[in-house]
Amino acid sequence: MRLGSSRWEVWRLARNGFPAGDERPRHRLEIPTFSVGLYPVTNAEYACFVEDGGYRDGRWWDTAQARD
Repeated sequence: MRLGSSRWEVWRLARNGFPAGDERPRHRLEIPTFSVGLYPVTNAEYACFVEDGGYRDGRWWDTAQARD
């Protein structure tokens, strides 16, 4: 995957009023494999996770267990 913009794209964005100075240098980025849930998580579901101690429970942060 290419990340960032070419000089021409940065110039064009800047000319149209968009700050694009952080779009350079253009570079290649390798993204590791990841999983995405089938359904979005609601705010209420996320609140339950936090209130139930989800952040303190290490099993939710171990990659091997998260795949199961």
